[in-house]
Amino acid sequence: MSSWFSAKTAKRRSRIEGRGLFAREPIAAGEIVAVKGGAIMDLTTFARLRDQVSPAEVQIEDGLYIAPCSADEIEANILCLNHSCDPNVGVRGQVTFVAMRDIPAGAELTIDYAMIDGDPAERMECSCGAPECRKVVTGDDWRRPDLQRRYAGYFSRYIQDRFGREQRATVVYLRRADSPELWSAARRLIEEYAASLDVDLEFQNFRDEVNALPREYGAPHGALILAERDGVVVGCVALRKLAEGVCEMKRLYVIPGSRDLGLGRTLCETVIAEARRLGYTRMRLDTLPSMGRAQDLYVSLGFKPTTPYRDNPVPGAKFMELAL
Repeated sequence: MSSWFSAKTAKRRSRIEGRGLFAREPIAAGEIVAVKGGAIMDLTTFARLRDQVSPAEVQIEDGLYIAPCSADEIEANILCLNHSCDPNVGVRGQVTFVAMRDIPAGAELTIDYAMIDGDPAERMECSCGAPECRKVVTGDDWRRPDLQRRYAGYFSRYIQDRFGREQRATVVYLRRADSPELWSAARRLIEEYAASLDVDLEFQNFRDEVNALPREYGAPHGALILAERDGVVVGCVALRKLAEGVCEMKRLYVIPGSRDLGLGRTLCETVIAEARRLGYTRMRLDTLPSMGRAQDLYVSLGFKPTTPYRDNPVPGAKFMELAL
């Protein structure tokens, strides 16, 4: 079954990527601009066809997709809705796409992929040109609280149900390490983090650090934040002073079984807020080349590349800074 398109729209070349969907005449907020067509197929079938039909698919449930059945059907099915971090189109239900605001004639119709994409393996560099551009778009962006608030009512029902289930099923508490028990829990996590890496952190005097965590990250100039789920500490991030007005984020880690909850972002946002509260004006960090997802997270939070501020002998290590 082909997709349906409003007579007010047309596909043509886009400055964003390939072809896009454009308004031929003004479109009012709330108007339907397209309805996704195709065959409903399970994951096994879609995986077999993926190379032929992607990116003309939309996931509608866990393990279910609506997509063309062959490359010959792509043109009739593909919506050509490019991504923008400042979209003018959202989703109603599973496959109906509507104008979020009035769209003038000639404007490209765009959607934020966070509204429809929940595949954690997805990653795309963004060049949409919007002032709000995240630079890197991932399949985990739907978990961002700011996007959930901004696009409330415009996520696909599948994505809406996913973060609704997570919010109902998971309660995570953030705690500051301020007791021997919590500092001990932090040490266990940080040692687990170090063991998971493919490098030896002793060039950072790691053993001295974990033997004196309260001195490294305690008040009044630092903080160590722990994430606790069902009574178990599952994540951490730390903050310490580097120089007057400058702090460093360290030891961001979430245990493998809790990495689908968006805790890395929550921990980062919490420690950034704490740095501002303590009066810092800049936050720095260094990161290993193997930490691609963490680097994407830092970019999405506003960190930018900076010159090395400490010795790091690991080839490809990156240094980043955030203006607070």
